[in-house]
Amino acid sequence: MSLSVVVLLLGCVLGWEGKWFGDNDKLEASCHMTDAYPPPSNRTLETFVINLDANAKDRWTEPVTKYKSMIQNVVNLTMEAGFMFPFRHMVNEAGVDSLLARLPNDWGDEIVSIASILEMSKTDVFLYNLAYALMGFCTSIVAQDEQ
Repeated sequence: MSLSVVVLLLGCVLGWEGKWFGDNDKLEASCHMTDAYPPPSNRTLETFVINLDANAKDRWTEPVTKYKSMIQNVVNLTMEAGFMFPFRHMVNEAGVDSLLARLPNDWGDEIVSIASILEMSKTDVFLYNLAYALMGFCTSIVAQDEQ
């Protein structure tokens, strides 16, 4: 990697606006909160109820079908990133079905079902799901009643 690329990357990461280079007296803590919540009525997301008692292969059919093309685009974009190649290779070497079988509860069946609805490989959907969970974007609420 050339020096100019390294400098460019560092500039992007550290903030090239002088905040980190030279103008230290201008550093100040500030809140970047916006009035994004609650969202305006034209920007709210549809709510889906996922019945965890339903068959794992059927749980995600409604939301995945509704947002199929958008999900496909995001998964494809992620899987096209160069850093994903070795992970895809490792999953294929280990056998995606073997890995899915080792996941807790019905997680593997859910991923197989989602891959089928999306008409995508189980490997890509498995890796995307794993990356999403590991990167901290996973924001789930699981509730249980008295029964």
